[in-house]
Amino acid sequence: MNRKEMHPPKFLNGMSEEIPLEGITLTITQVGIEKLVDAEKPVARFYEIEAGMVVNVTNSDVMFECLGPDSDSWAGQKIVVFRVMGEFKGKRQLVVRVRPIGQPAPATQPTLPIS
Repeated sequence: MNRKEMHPPKFLNGMSEEIPLEGITLTITQVGIEKLVDAEKPVARFYEIEAGMVVNVTNSDVMFECLGPDSDSWAGQKIVVFRVMGEFKGKRQLVVRVRPIGQPAPATQPTLPIS
């Protein structure tokens, strides 16, 4: 058993291997407020994977636009979750984003700079 199997991550992030760069379609089971280390934040949970996704402002804007005005009604709806280069805490790195089903993947795939 490796470390990831012993201690699976609780939340998706830009380095989450279960999310391919081109994206994966996930079914929302619920969206609720969860206590994180430093604050309470909205978290989406999915049928297909164990890790939740902290719903930041960028992703919530997309989700409200394509899933409807009430997050309580999102259960059972599907969304594509993917990874792309973006900014997080002032650093450019892979981040998790969402898009509606049927919208094409980003034209260029992200690459990480070589250190």
